Amino acid sequence: MRKYLLGLSALMLGVLVLVQPAGSTSLNVALSGTAQDCFAGAVDPVSGVSIAAFQVSAAGPILAQLDTMHRFVFVDFDSTAVPKFDSLMTRLQSLVISTHALARTGSASNGSFTLSFAPVDSVVVVGFEDMEDEPWYYSSKSMSGMANSSFILDMSRGHCGF
Repeated sequence: MRKYLLGLSALMLGVLVLVQPAGSTSLNVALSGTAQDCFAGAVDPVSGVSIAAFQVSAAGPILAQLDTMHRFVFVDFDSTAVPKFDSLMTRLQSLVISTHALARTGSASNGSFTLSFAPVDSVVVVGFEDMEDEPWYYSSKSMSGMANSSFILDMSRGHCGF
């Protein structure tokens, strides 16, 4: 009887896989978010942010770069600080662009975006935008990659209190 039930379970799983349409995302995880900043005390959705999700276990160089940038200290009267951080930002963008991502998208005019991918243990979401008046405009967030969720990609990196 046990063998029969196991065989039936395997058959049902096979049927479910066969009836799953090609390209369907119903088995995927969907991370929905909004890229936000603030201006004059008001929430400001950010459009045009390049956003990518990476499996944490495969994103070591990106995580190391984010950590380096987070620990960077700007010292008064250090004329080399800005060029140094510029090069860190350029490297982050290069890593984000060249590393295999689970999903990539851009934020809409209202700041919204959705990333959809097969479930993984954990993900890091990285977003950046080239802005003339803010040369280091980026953010990241780590979270579970096993279930649908919604979040704010805080482009102020904590300065707005999101």
